[in-house]
Amino acid sequence: MIATFLDKVRDSARTFAGRYRTGRETTPRKGPENRLAPLRLTLAAGLVAGLLLSPNLWVSTRPYPLTPLWDAIPPLPYPADYALFGFLVALVAGVGVARGRTMGWLAAGALALAAFFVLEDESRSQPWFYQYSFMLAAFCLYGWGRIGASDTLNTCRLIVIATYFWSGLQKANTSFFEITYPWLVEPLTSRLPDWAGSALLSGAYAVPVVEAAIGLGLLTRRFRKPAVVGALLMHAFIMLCVGPLGSAYNTVVWPWNFAMSAFVVILFWGAPDEPSPSTILDPGRNLSPGSVLRAAVLVLFAFMPLFNFFGLWDSYLSSSLYSGASKRAYILEWDGSEWQTTGIGNLSEQELNAPAYPEERVFKNVFARGWCEAGSEEELRLVQAGYSEPVLWVYSRPNILSGERSAEFYSCDDVL
Repeated sequence: MIATFLDKVRDSARTFAGRYRTGRETTPRKGPENRLAPLRLTLAAGLVAGLLLSPNLWVSTRPYPLTPLWDAIPPLPYPADYALFGFLVALVAGVGVARGRTMGWLAAGALALAAFFVLEDESRSQPWFYQYSFMLAAFCLYGWGRIGASDTLNTCRLIVIATYFWSGLQKANTSFFEITYPWLVEPLTSRLPDWAGSALLSGAYAVPVVEAAIGLGLLTRRFRKPAVVGALLMHAFIMLCVGPLGSAYNTVVWPWNFAMSAFVVILFWGAPDEPSPSTILDPGRNLSPGSVLRAAVLVLFAFMPLFNFFGLWDSYLSSSLYSGASKRAYILEWDGSEWQTTGIGNLSEQELNAPAYPEERVFKNVFARGWCEAGSEEELRLVQAGYSEPVLWVYSRPNILSGERSAEFYSCDDVL
């Protein structure tokens, strides 16, 4: 009887093991589709947070002048500008929770409003908004069934890779090493012993190499995981410097740092499709909407930033943030005894909670509309009383090796 019982136990165990193996083999492996939901949620959350932290950037009724990309787009009056901004936030939030074609249409609506907002004011082309918009376009096509999960992921991967790579190269200049980086890490160096602070400051020269290497590492299979770890450490370091425990500066980029941290994990860590560099870079040979989007991303994010070094492409479209390589502008006003200086960048941060778009045409427009047109009668009165007219002072991009900048001065007559 005992032998018979043991035989039945063995038979039952074998049957169970066979069923377990069969079930395990027939259970579908998690594919790229499983990455899309957390990626979409992170994208929507990051974009909504950026919008809500910079509300004055998106409305027309504000002191800081609009710089229209297309003059045919009139500024919206109050309260229509606030209503449209709220509608944009609602659409983006909907992308995070909706599925299928509904998600695709919500993304399309958000992209249409995004285009309108940028046409109305070029200052809204912030680096994070530019990046999020193209990732949103990928989800729009995915929701409509025009591209698959892998193409959606690879489009977003290329955007993230290019952002790290060019952001690193933009920092390879003397101005970053000697001015921007010491300012950035000052909240840390002020609390560290002298020897540790000096060691941290000397690390400035490694920053461009490390950040560009993160981008290249994410592109390769062999170095992908170390690059993810490096990206997470870098964003943690940035938040220590500019976050609430540091300088508490430029809060609008805080969500972007958290979103980028999530992006690298979702897109690259243990990805089931484990794409090769050619898979990520190749947009395809046909003229399908997915291939057109992939080609546009390849051109705009991977190639066009090169032209920024020759003054042929905008800094904020080239991942040049905290690089020390962008143009700067100041307004000089004579008060009867001395010149008063107003930094357009500081003014933008105070009124919009976003950096000024660092291009000369935007500086000239802000100067013309904020100091020359709007205050023409007041300026005339001051000139008649012996005061000098305001002057726009624009610094060029710094020389990579010396850090020196040339300067141009503009009067109201020059910009009107």
